[in-house]
Amino acid sequence: MKNKGYVALLDVLGFSALISSDSNGEKIAAYVSKIESIVDKHCKNSPSKQIEFVIFSDSIVLTTGSDEDALRELITLCSKLLYEMLCDEIALRGCISYGAYIRKNTAAGTFVAGRAIIDAYQFETKQNWVGIMLSPTVIRRVPNLKDRCSLPLHHRNDDPNGLRNLPWGAFVQPHAAIPFHTASPFEDSGYGGFAILPSNGDLSNLHAYLTSLRTSMEKLQTLKSFAPDPAAQKKYQNTYNWLNNPPMPLATGYIQSIQTAIQQGLLSWP
Repeated sequence: MKNKGYVALLDVLGFSALISSDSNGEKIAAYVSKIESIVDKHCKNSPSKQIEFVIFSDSIVLTTGSDEDALRELITLCSKLLYEMLCDEIALRGCISYGAYIRKNTAAGTFVAGRAIIDAYQFETKQNWVGIMLSPTVIRRVPNLKDRCSLPLHHRNDDPNGLRNLPWGAFVQPHAAIPFHTASPFEDSGYGGFAILPSNGDLSNLHAYLTSLRTSMEKLQTLKSFAPDPAAQKKYQNTYNWLNNPPMPLATGYIQSIQTAIQQGLLSWP
């Protein structure tokens, strides 16, 4: 069936090493089961229930509708997948794109292809870090995204924009220089765009959300220590550096101010 909507293509980094160390197939089975569990649980609790997925070896393809609610749900799910896989010491890299694609379920399996998936794949392979970016096709579709995910330094009762933006800004933020591979060390490797924050994907408990951000950073440092060479270590460090600067301290400071307002009885959340 021909569709037009948002597509996320996520790649498992170090998948060959995962397979080579998995003599009885238990790790692969656990990986597939974890993905299925996360997506199924998210879709069950989602009002839209539009997201579908398929796993091809080391690639996960998620497809959904074309409205803004569908995009926000996909961003939230990608945030959760990035976090949950890090907790299992599995790194993901990917891209969310927008455009036409074909998805067809048959007795033999699921076929997914199209321009949106090619676009997501091309941007996924260009990146040199652990993370998920948004393709320019998404930015063109939502030109005010920067405003949508903008968070103030502190919560103010007379400024509702922060709370209105939190379902966006807690999971996606601008990145001035997403690390890209380059042919020469003299080339500029930073791509300005938007990237997904790794989190538990749940704002109903703000303390747990903030803990998930910190846990993601700890797991990145752990995976860096396991990496086989400096080039591989740099992927984890690139992501850690971004999270250790804005946007994470910005999101953390704002959400902590929300927690204070809740404790003082000035705000009801969620």
